[in-house]
Amino acid sequence: MNNVKELSPAADGADSARQAAILNALPANIALLDTAGMITSVNVAWRRFASANVLHGAGYGVGLNYLDICDHAQGDDSFEARQAAAGVRSVLRGAVESFSIEYPCHSPTERRWFLLKVAPLAGNGANGAVVMHLDITVRKLAEQRLQDLNATLEQRVIDRTAALDAKLSANTALAESLRLVNEQLTREIDERRRAQEAQRASEARMHVREAQSNRLEAIGTLAAGIGHEFNTILGIINGYAELLSDDFPSHSREGEKVRHIIASCFRARDLIVRMLDFARQRPIDPLSVDAVSLIKEALELIRVSLPPGVKIVFEPDLRQAHMVADPLQIHQIVMNLCTNAADAMNGQGRLRIGIRRSPLLVTGGFFQRPRFCLEVADNGCGMPAEVQQRAFDPFYTTKEPGKGSGLGLSVIYGIVSDLGGEIQIQSEVGVGTRFNIHLPLLEQDQSGTALEQ
Repeated sequence: MNNVKELSPAADGADSARQAAILNALPANIALLDTAGMITSVNVAWRRFASANVLHGAGYGVGLNYLDICDHAQGDDSFEARQAAAGVRSVLRGAVESFSIEYPCHSPTERRWFLLKVAPLAGNGANGAVVMHLDITVRKLAEQRLQDLNATLEQRVIDRTAALDAKLSANTALAESLRLVNEQLTREIDERRRAQEAQRASEARMHVREAQSNRLEAIGTLAAGIGHEFNTILGIINGYAELLSDDFPSHSREGEKVRHIIASCFRARDLIVRMLDFARQRPIDPLSVDAVSLIKEALELIRVSLPPGVKIVFEPDLRQAHMVADPLQIHQIVMNLCTNAADAMNGQGRLRIGIRRSPLLVTGGFFQRPRFCLEVADNGCGMPAEVQQRAFDPFYTTKEPGKGSGLGLSVIYGIVSDLGGEIQIQSEVGVGTRFNIHLPLLEQDQSGTALEQ
């Protein structure tokens, strides 16, 4: 929601309908607030929840002040409600970029928990905020069941230990057997705890990836619609400009102005192409390709366009790495990453591109999936943690106005996801940035026919 921007009056109706459709498709209860905290709009899930609970009436809470509702909450949940009100106010003031809190919402007949998330509209609180309530009852109940199970196992250990102490003096052999059983049970508890911690960490990573994918998909749908509409408008403008160019001599002032119009149309068309790439609306032609050869070819193409002060070092540990992809996808990954690296180094530095084996990816505990890693590292300015967290958000850029569209890394993220891979960032301010892109190899690579060193 941070990237929703104001639209022109001509496009407002269609884009508002498109945004409403996206919000109504989401399972969470969502409301839009103005700068004073008044509820201005709600989605279908919010209306269903309001009808079944406390916000009855035709408006389903629209026109009420969300902050007043939280401030005057009574009962066991009043403390969390006031915390929520404070968080919403911080977002509306622009003091924080986002706010989230988990809170209980029990009824006499049902126990429920929700996750509240608040984010500003148009990048800050100046235009209000979006409030999302996501039902996390299933997860909370599962955590409680795991805690109860752990408590039961720990009590069994205590009981076994007490029984062992009581029988030590009467039967040494039995005591030793019980001790071994007790140690085995203790190990089982430790193993279960470690498995639960690993599962929670994995679920947290999956939640982050799912949230980012959902955000990219929603904004991609919006970008695709806008891109196609602007393409039509640009075609008309460019056509009339071509006709005007025939009416003026090429060396005249009027002819020069017409050429500027045509050049601007081509620049806008290139931006729309990048938007459609981000939305993955353009057809691709996947086939079996050697990634090493394609990466080398892309580096040869981009080498002439980079500043002379950028030194490219290509260090492949593999001679071949076959995979299924559209060659243009591999070219686009390499060119976008190298262009960003050159900008980060201000046209002066060392750009290293490496290709190596990736650790085997274990799926379901049985199948080991072969992968390779494309590594792109620079010694530029680096990125702070907050920039790394938003690096793949569409239209987000730290470059000066006119020097970046904010779509480069978003396009890369979409391509890597489509190819079944993953992308990682390691960056330190003042030291540099390294991107590790892990991509799947063909099945026959396990025998070494498509992967050679």
